[in-house]
Amino acid sequence: MPHALVLAVAGVGLLATIEASLASALSDPSSREAAVVTFLATASGMTLLGIGSAFWGLHAGVLTSVIASVGRRRRAAASAPAPRPVTAASRIPERTSV
Repeated sequence: MPHALVLAVAGVGLLATIEASLASALSDPSSREAAVVTFLATASGMTLLGIGSAFWGLHAGVLTSVIASVGRRRRAAASAPAPRPVTAASRIPERTSV
């Protein structure tokens, strides 16, 4: 069989595996961005400073995850309700009728 045909059949055979892996990686909403960046950087096949794309994909994913988690923490802190100021009236316990 021609080499190109063997590669095509192998690629079609791996589609279900790739689909399941991507579905698993993208299932957690808090890590979707990092998973996509990792996948794209690794699949790009780039070589930088003689180091392959798997290395750069992992580093890009970790960097994306750190940046996204800092952004989520800042948004959560900004949307948290402000603490109530302590006043003399708030220190007096409330009386309940029996």
